Amino acid sequence: LGGWVDDALSMVMNVFLILPQLPLLIVISAYVGLRGDQPVATALLMAAVITITGWAWGGRVMRAQTLSLRSRDFVDAAKVNGEGTTHIVFRDMMPNMLALIVNTVILSTMGAIVTESTLDVLGVGSMSQVTWGTILFNAISQSTLFTHEWWCFVFPGMAIVATVMSMILMNNGVDALANPRLRRIKPPKR
Repeated sequence: LGGWVDDALSMVMNVFLILPQLPLLIVISAYVGLRGDQPVATALLMAAVITITGWAWGGRVMRAQTLSLRSRDFVDAAKVNGEGTTHIVFRDMMPNMLALIVNTVILSTMGAIVTESTLDVLGVGSMSQVTWGTILFNAISQSTLFTHEWWCFVFPGMAIVATVMSMILMNNGVDALANPRLRRIKPPKR
């Protein structure tokens, strides 16, 4: 829509972009005390904090794509036809942004997994839950590397790497489906 709403949301995005996510998460989780007995409440609080501190990158990309689409001819044609803002957003602009939305969700999920694992490895997350990060934290605190118990840190680390890699490959697949320039052209049969 532009105007003062766009300016206000842009300012809020800029504020969240300059906040350092990991130190802020460490301070919030230490202040709130995520080591409680309630694993569901702890997981929801962790998800809320990661969401609040990590939404600005995706929002910035979506805003840039929306501003680009807003100046296209098909949007002007819809305005000339008398279509409302809701119709233009959901019928004309949203299908063109679907691949970007899916990519943003995939990359945000990947970032949340890495952030949560990092907090658990640092010992700031919830130690009452068994996660890949808490397994790595226990392996580090018990010095399993020095006692040659390599399986204590290799398998959780490989699980994190495999999950992140699969999300990167899903992101590349969505890009290849949505962008015709990235599709491979099959050679003609003789």
